[in-house]
Amino acid sequence: VQHLSRLQGDGLGYDISSINDNGSPRYIEVKTTSGDFKQPFFMSKNEKHFFEDYEDSAFIYRVYNFNKETRHGDVRIISSKELFSDFNFDTITWQVTPK
Repeated sequence: VQHLSRLQGDGLGYDISSINDNGSPRYIEVKTTSGDFKQPFFMSKNEKHFFEDYEDSAFIYRVYNFNKETRHGDVRIISSKELFSDFNFDTITWQVTPK
């Protein structure tokens, strides 16, 4: 397991590189909120594109009900396929550049 966001920054589209039992890669993006599972979390455009490209290998580790004092929360693993079938993507910011 390599925590790549600590080693290389957040530009890869995922936080952690791991390996499944069969030796295939597992790319993990961790999303943490203090609220319940239904509280929205945010993904960058780069993260979304990564999950589209690596759908069989990419997973969200959704940490919710996170308590900062105890550093504990509940975890649910969301596959890329589940992410795109069971969740809405709402655009809330825009990148604006001069014409």
